[in-house]
Amino acid sequence: MIASLVFSQFIWRLAPIPSANYPFAQELWHLQALNTLLMQTSTLEGNSMFYQALNGTTVFSGLGFGLLMYSILSLFGLPVLLIYGVVRGLGQSTPHGLILEVAGAFLGRYFFLKKYGPMWRQYAPVLLAGFSCGMGLSGMFAMGFALIMKSLGHMAY
Repeated sequence: MIASLVFSQFIWRLAPIPSANYPFAQELWHLQALNTLLMQTSTLEGNSMFYQALNGTTVFSGLGFGLLMYSILSLFGLPVLLIYGVVRGLGQSTPHGLILEVAGAFLGRYFFLKKYGPMWRQYAPVLLAGFSCGMGLSGMFAMGFALIMKSLGHMAY
């Protein structure tokens, strides 16, 4: 806990948070605060933000869209879980990330599935876990360098 306080004070003294030096905090803290407020007001009575966002038009239009898509997908014999992929793609990813994700899906389906057979479906989650750990470690390594470089500008000599 002491190290946490020391490092948070160190980071805070480098530049104000949020500021241009911390673009993630500058762009997304407000959105995360609104989302948290929306979820926390769901248990309040009266005219809360949750009940303003969740109205009958939104619920029934979503229900109608879901039933329409289910019937269309069933009619054409397409997988019904395709709708989950569409919903995920609408608001939870960035365009430059989606291009690589689709390319990776095609690569996994048409190259690696042929090369490794059905065992590829068991290898893929392990590769994802290793990639995620590697990205986390390299991100922390880069953040350490960034903090060192920013702190050198505040030294007295």
